Amino acid sequence: EDSYRERERRVADAIQLKIPDRVPIVTTFGYFPARYTDATCRDAWYDYDKWLSAYKKTVQDFEPDMLFAQSYFPGQALEHLAPKQIDWPGHGVSADHSHQSMEAEFMTADEYDAFLDDCSDFMLRTYMPRICGAMGPLSTLPQIPAMGFGYHAPVALAEALAAPEVAGALESLMKAGLELAAWRSKMDGFNDEIEQLGFPVL
Repeated sequence: EDSYRERERRVADAIQLKIPDRVPIVTTFGYFPARYTDATCRDAWYDYDKWLSAYKKTVQDFEPDMLFAQSYFPGQALEHLAPKQIDWPGHGVSADHSHQSMEAEFMTADEYDAFLDDCSDFMLRTYMPRICGAMGPLSTLPQIPAMGFGYHAPVALAEALAAPEVAGALESLMKAGLELAAWRSKMDGFNDEIEQLGFPVL
């Protein structure tokens, strides 16, 4: 607890433009724990326990004053979603290399009016189906205003969601969501553990 308060005060002093006892170190380690321990970059995406153990060792050995506990989204969840904007270790990239951003034009200049006119509709039926393979079928959904009012709207939506390709997209989203929930629980527990060891989490 004393170490936690000392580190927290050091960072707070710097934020408040006071002179701290020394320069505070606030960091994220990125993939460094994979280089520092026997973990791989792939473990950051597929083996939460091994990655968090490697991260914990790195934090304890280097003793930052505050950290952003870096954990990458679970690879299994991303496999269900099939994102088009990223390749990650163990999926399109070697197990020992960093993830890669895959650049493409997912929104064109002539689409700003559609985006500004109905942002939610544009995101759901145009943008997300472009950037995420699993969500491609959502582009076939009708616009919400076109579904009508009263009980007609839920009937129209239910019919649209029952289309096999849309139902498959929703199933993929659900599987990804379950993976993300398990990962989030581990991350929350890890952040608590790190703070109990005396290291504030940003």
